[in-house]
Amino acid sequence: MPPTAWPFVGREPVVADVRSRLDGDRHVVITGAAGLGKTRVAQEIIDRYAASGTPVVRVVASPASAPVPLAPLAALVGDAIGIEAMNAARRSVAALARQGSSRPLLSVDDLHLLDEASAIVIHQLLTTGTVRVLATVRSSATCPPAVDRLRQSTGVDHVELGTMADADIADLVERALGGPLSGHARSVIITSAAGNPMYARELVEGSVAAGAMQRHGGVYGFEGRMVATPLLEEVVLARLAPFEGAERTALELLAVGGRLEQPLVERVAGFEPLERLERLGILVAEEHAGRLVLDVGHPLYRELTRARLGALARMRIYRTLAEVDAALANPSGTSTPDEQLRAAVWSIRGGLPVESVILTAAAHRAAATGNTPLAAELAHEASRRTGTTQDAMLASWCLSLDGDHDQAIAVLRTALRNETDPWTRAAVRLRIAEEHWWFGDLDSGRAVLDEAAAEPGPWDALREAQLSAHAALAGDVTESVRLGSPLMDHAHPWVRFVAAVGYCLGMIYGDGADEGLRAARALTESLAGTDVQPIGDPGQHHAIQVLGMVAAGELAAARDAADAAYAGAQLSPSQQARAWAAMLVGLVAELAGDLRSGARALAEAERLWTTVRVWGFAVWCGAALARAQAECGDLDEAATTLARVQAYPRPPQMLNGHLLDLASAWVAGAGGDRVAAAQHIAAAVRHSAAAGAVANEAEAWHEAARLGVLDLVDHLPDPRGWSRPRSALAAARFDLVQARLTGDPVAWERAASGFAAMGAHGYAAEAATGAAAAYRRAGSSRDAARLDGLAGTHLARTTALATPLVARRAATGPLTPREAEIARLAAGHLSNRQIAEQLVVSERTVENHLYRIFIKLAVTGRDDLAAALAATEQG
Repeated sequence: MPPTAWPFVGREPVVADVRSRLDGDRHVVITGAAGLGKTRVAQEIIDRYAASGTPVVRVVASPASAPVPLAPLAALVGDAIGIEAMNAARRSVAALARQGSSRPLLSVDDLHLLDEASAIVIHQLLTTGTVRVLATVRSSATCPPAVDRLRQSTGVDHVELGTMADADIADLVERALGGPLSGHARSVIITSAAGNPMYARELVEGSVAAGAMQRHGGVYGFEGRMVATPLLEEVVLARLAPFEGAERTALELLAVGGRLEQPLVERVAGFEPLERLERLGILVAEEHAGRLVLDVGHPLYRELTRARLGALARMRIYRTLAEVDAALANPSGTSTPDEQLRAAVWSIRGGLPVESVILTAAAHRAAATGNTPLAAELAHEASRRTGTTQDAMLASWCLSLDGDHDQAIAVLRTALRNETDPWTRAAVRLRIAEEHWWFGDLDSGRAVLDEAAAEPGPWDALREAQLSAHAALAGDVTESVRLGSPLMDHAHPWVRFVAAVGYCLGMIYGDGADEGLRAARALTESLAGTDVQPIGDPGQHHAIQVLGMVAAGELAAARDAADAAYAGAQLSPSQQARAWAAMLVGLVAELAGDLRSGARALAEAERLWTTVRVWGFAVWCGAALARAQAECGDLDEAATTLARVQAYPRPPQMLNGHLLDLASAWVAGAGGDRVAAAQHIAAAVRHSAAAGAVANEAEAWHEAARLGVLDLVDHLPDPRGWSRPRSALAAARFDLVQARLTGDPVAWERAASGFAAMGAHGYAAEAATGAAAAYRRAGSSRDAARLDGLAGTHLARTTALATPLVARRAATGPLTPREAEIARLAAGHLSNRQIAEQLVVSERTVENHLYRIFIKLAVTGRDDLAAALAATEQG
């Protein structure tokens, strides 16, 4: 259901400013464009004055009341007219003044719509000092003379209400939804609303009602294009309705063509219509690279204008753009790659002929800019026309990035039948195998590579490289290193590119993170200027480097790289690019202890990977999400996520498949089933050890220590045979496990230092908490206090951490940090919905937390919480 209650956000400075003026016996007119929230701000001010005992009169003007003199003032003047209306108004206000503690406040909404008689009465009340006036006026409106005189009166201040800050728009939407937005949804809403809260509200309500915006893993994202409510369409289209002829033509050109050079639009629509549209704010003109560029004045002008153009109308506009662009082209015939791409798109969509070589170049340019849906459209058309394997490879690659793996394989199979060059045939088979692997069919992928054995030659190296990558994706890191290592210095860049996937992942998840990271960086340098699009996604190696930084303990650098990629991907048309970016941010944020950001990004990544049917990564992200939710204390969300992820199709063996076992362990452990938790961890340890995945084995043992199940020796392998790994993160995990086994406070403190050095603040807080408890048991109260303070320092750099090791710190008593936070809010008389909005969780999560809080504190209701919390803190 669409949200029904929208909070008051981002306007407190305006409220404070207006109240200060009114308290100083000034009158205030709030001006601003439609939809900026003038009425909401005025209502907030009215409510606060009324709550303090100030008499308030609210007048609402409207187009319907404007023809009827004094209609908006009926509550003050009754049926009086002329001078009697003035006297009646004074009597009514005087009666109100006797009831309150201060001079009455008269609020007039949409002052510009007042009739002359009403404006005169209010003007008289204002000039005689009978009332303080607070009014709103639309900045673009034409006011009657009496209203203008009122506005220009002595003692009247004008306060301009500007657009809302991007962060406030996002906060408004998230609080209304009761859950966080995905990065992409946040960017789309901010861009589309352009600071207008009404636009944001109507876009969200329309999209939720139409199913275009949905909640997944606690995070709201778009499943399709935004949908405006009828009200928003009416408001925006009313603004555009007066324009016909050349003005309408110019608007449609910009709606379809995007930002356009002024000479191109002028050639079609003329100069005067453009000037008029600019004066009215319908279009904007800006200097860009020495040229004047035009665009629509608001993103919604484009969206709603395009939505009302039929297929033939759009084709006509594309054709016009292509023909005029050609007429204005540089006589020398030179143009930039972006100009060539634009011309090709306009021609194709306008039904005009395009040379195949231009079409292929345009497809490559679209791919290079990250617009893989457009690249797929152009490359597929080029492939149909030319029948070349090069075009087929590009088309399949772009189709794959958009999630259409079946069509990608069909295009490649057609190309393979016609191709004779052995190197190219090997590359095509490599791509077919990769497509099978993306959606979890490892056996079919291996079978395709086995086909190549019938055509031996130097190109076999490419097959061996892909087998290395295949082994890594299947979780067999020992085999991936064995196969990939001899090929890392191969002369052919395609071989090096693919071999590095298997080798670097094998080293990172084995026990050679530093070497894996070095090799990944060296590969990137060696491929500078080399086109590897036909055989792989360059984004893979960026992801591998981030994973290498994590394993090597370079969390700060990993987060910087992940955050930069995430920020750059949010408005990308490529869902797979956004999936890579969200996955990396989520994994790194969780390790750093920023569980709120981590859970949000992982939920976004999981949804995107399922959309493009890359099930292995969907399971990876979904399992990590379930664990993060459990670490936050949101057990119901974690259980729901785990059940969803367990239903995804997946191969029997996969890279990071142990995460599903670890997520199951967290859900079981948080629910009180320690034996089941230990059994899930044991499965993760055995699978990781068998595959040579030392990093994953260390992670599994670390989770056993964090969940406190190392004592269940009948259900776990013997950890005493496990030696300390070399890679930084795995080594720190080992130290924590040993500290938990021995109970030695110095070992606990050593583990805390190791995690702190790499920026893993959540793990450091857990280890420091364990050290404080161990020192306390040893009778060293000074060291216990020191480590407890250190734990608090690290906890302050985390979000929502509520794991067993930190749950019983002295500052929170028997409650987890999240439970303590919710208990304090509930004790402060906030409703479940208000708490959910403030913490950006579901109401159901709040209810379940309160249930556990009541049990832990032995209380029966919210009224008892304040006393119970005070007693706990004193204890």
